[in-house]
Amino acid sequence: MAVRLADADLRTALQQQVFSADKERLIIYIPVIQAEDRKRSVRYLCLVVRLDHAYIYVVKQDKKTFRKKSGEGWQLASCIQVNGKCPPGVKGTPVLEFDLLFQNQKSKSEWIATSTVDKNAFFIQMFKMHRKYTDLPPLKFVNLDEALEDELARAELEMSEGKERVGPGMGSHINIPDREETLKLSQKEQEEFEHVFRLSREYDYSGAALIKALTEDMSQMESANVHDLMNTHNDIENICRMIDQSLEDLNKMDSKISKYSGLVGDVTDQVSIMEETGHKMKIQNKNIKKLILDISLVLDTLEYSNTYRRALMDGNLMDPAKLPEIMDAANNLTKTLKATLPVGFDYHPAVIKQKRTLENLKKTFGNRATGHLGNIFIAASNRQPERREDPMLPSHSKWYHSVQTFSPVVLWLKNSVQEPPMYQNLLQIYTEELGELYKKEQTEFFDKVKFRINWAAEAAASKANAEYWLGGDEEQPLSLQDFQDYKAQLEPVRVAFQQVAKSVIEEQNFLVSFFHVTPDSDMVSSASGLSLSDGRSLVVPSTTSAIGKSSNLLLGAAGSRVDVSGVSLRTLLKQLFKGIDEMLGNVLSAVDKANKLNCFGLMVIVNEIYVEVEPLCPYLSKCFGGLQVLAKRNFDNYIREQVQSILNAKIPKRVRFGPLPFVCNFEHLAKLAEFVYAGSQRRIELDRAYKILLEEGIFEGINRTANHKDCKVPAQVVFLENYHRLSDILSRLKIASLEDSKTEVRKAHNNYRLSYVQGMLGKPLEKVQVFFDGVDAKIQTAGIKAHEVGFTTQFSKAELRKVLAMYPRNVVKKGLEQLYRKVEKQLSEEENMLQAVWRDMQQEFIDQYKNYLRLIDVCYPSSQIIFAFGVDDILKIFEEIAASH
Repeated sequence: MAVRLADADLRTALQQQVFSADKERLIIYIPVIQAEDRKRSVRYLCLVVRLDHAYIYVVKQDKKTFRKKSGEGWQLASCIQVNGKCPPGVKGTPVLEFDLLFQNQKSKSEWIATSTVDKNAFFIQMFKMHRKYTDLPPLKFVNLDEALEDELARAELEMSEGKERVGPGMGSHINIPDREETLKLSQKEQEEFEHVFRLSREYDYSGAALIKALTEDMSQMESANVHDLMNTHNDIENICRMIDQSLEDLNKMDSKISKYSGLVGDVTDQVSIMEETGHKMKIQNKNIKKLILDISLVLDTLEYSNTYRRALMDGNLMDPAKLPEIMDAANNLTKTLKATLPVGFDYHPAVIKQKRTLENLKKTFGNRATGHLGNIFIAASNRQPERREDPMLPSHSKWYHSVQTFSPVVLWLKNSVQEPPMYQNLLQIYTEELGELYKKEQTEFFDKVKFRINWAAEAAASKANAEYWLGGDEEQPLSLQDFQDYKAQLEPVRVAFQQVAKSVIEEQNFLVSFFHVTPDSDMVSSASGLSLSDGRSLVVPSTTSAIGKSSNLLLGAAGSRVDVSGVSLRTLLKQLFKGIDEMLGNVLSAVDKANKLNCFGLMVIVNEIYVEVEPLCPYLSKCFGGLQVLAKRNFDNYIREQVQSILNAKIPKRVRFGPLPFVCNFEHLAKLAEFVYAGSQRRIELDRAYKILLEEGIFEGINRTANHKDCKVPAQVVFLENYHRLSDILSRLKIASLEDSKTEVRKAHNNYRLSYVQGMLGKPLEKVQVFFDGVDAKIQTAGIKAHEVGFTTQFSKAELRKVLAMYPRNVVKKGLEQLYRKVEKQLSEEENMLQAVWRDMQQEFIDQYKNYLRLIDVCYPSSQIIFAFGVDDILKIFEEIAASH
């Protein structure tokens, strides 16, 4: 019987890692899968022996280690039934499933083996170990196939014979040594074993009869083998003789083959030599043909016609009709010199000589072209500019157009001639010669601009409000004509800055189109961030304001935007327009010096032009960026000077002076600023200036005036009237950034108004107030109740009637008339606040009167004590006083 086991390494690992620690010995193991396991994880069902007991364990593998699965270990003696699950009546169909049923187990253990051989081997070992280590009845097997039943029968027979061989006096039970491993049987041995088992069935498993039958069969087989051996002796001798004869014939044949191989080898050598010679001839012919083609290619490539030579040497560069022919010759020359020749020809003396000749021709033409263009630049710098009365920079667009035909020549010099650097030399000549011309034109232009500015400043100086300071002695109104004059005064500056920007951008466009100055590719973008499909950029309209609409400076010569940000381009513009940023700064300073009020308009003008040129011209962006800083500095200085003029304003010496001049002037200045800044992008600077003027100037100025020792007007009146006027001004201006300030001013005005009313009115029924103050003190100190006060001598009902009788209607009216005259003397007529304040005093008087009535009802209930006048009398008194004045 053959039992197939797993390899020795796995068996050793299981024995050492799992069972050796518990002194258990592994008998057999099979890989199984638990029927209920969806993951189909492989476990090992192991049969082991420890001392005199056999056990069944389930072992789980974790990576390279093994361990017993907790809760799945049983004694073999507790096994009740083994179910092979082979359907009855079915033969030859392998069944891998089986069940094990143990005592005290609610459900049976269902398993799936990996092969029927492993399953059958495990069942047989279970049967043997159960018989060996238990005295229980044989283990019950059900639903087994016929082959396994036969094997179990043989196992039972072996176990029985092993027990029968135990002789008397030697003990009742001797164990047959268990073999842990067996050899696998061959097919023939397997058939012989099956024959033996069939015989054992025939003899009813009788060992003696079986041995006797086997002995007889063995004798018959040995006799037959001897007879067969004797019969085959003669045949063997004949076969040996035939083999010797064959070996002799083979030796003869080998000698012939060796002779013929030598002859064939000589022929093969000759054929190889002929093939090699033919291959070399083919390569030689191929190389000759290729050399002829390469020579033809070199001759065709380096051939330069005399027509081209004459065009480069003698062609008239001034003739526009000849220029395309000349440039065609020049480009062909460049193509010839840059052509790639076959390998090795670059070092041939003839090729070197031809290239040297063509290089000399290229330098000669380059010198001709550079000299011709240099003469054009020198002639342009020496031409006399047109004389104009108005400040206007000359336009060079006609000259740009006239020399544009030489742009291909410049491009050829840039790309083809590196040594000597003719392109760089040409740029140097251009910047030196044209730079001097531009300097003359700009100097004359800015002189005229300054003259216009000074003339406008002198004309404006004759006006009373030329220097507009908030802290002046009187209010300085500004009319619409003043606004128009202010605009006209700044118009030359705006025009001058626009002309400078236009001139620089035209020059930049010329440098790009004529000299092919290439900006950095990653810095080129349109001002609006959008581009058309034909390469032209979208033109975004510039911001307009009350200063005037800016002209479109952003268009190039062909109507398309040119955005260049290359460093080399910026350097060229800086060399051509030397000192232009300084000249612009001088104009800005001259305008600011002529009238500091101009800083409002200058901020707007400079910012508008900066927004236009910033995405187009880095050089102009830097120039006008510096102007922005200077204009901002002048603007901040002007605001600080305005604050200082407020703080240094003279204190009015009049008894009534109404709103202070700097409060009124703030409205006129704000209207002018709003006129100038309408639509401007630098609105934030103006809003910040408003805050500074209000918080650091006007608020502090009002406080200083109200608390000054020389001020003849009560402080409450100063605060009341000026905050009233300031609240009206902020409401009329409707400036979004001043909404918080407007709320703050209105709240302060209401507080000052209430304080003034209460302070001036005071307690017109003074003795009544004193009486009730005493009543309140009595209640607080004596601890009596309010309605019991009337029973005291000091505050009896009779005493209250005496006090109220002291204030008849005519006495009250007389006191209020005196109050009205006093208020009338303090409040100015400009603000017209007398009637409003008088109404507030009327309401305050009525509130005090009603409070006294409430106290009489509380302290003297049902006393029927009243004033000599009522609320209607009070209203009539106030109305009569107001009407009489």
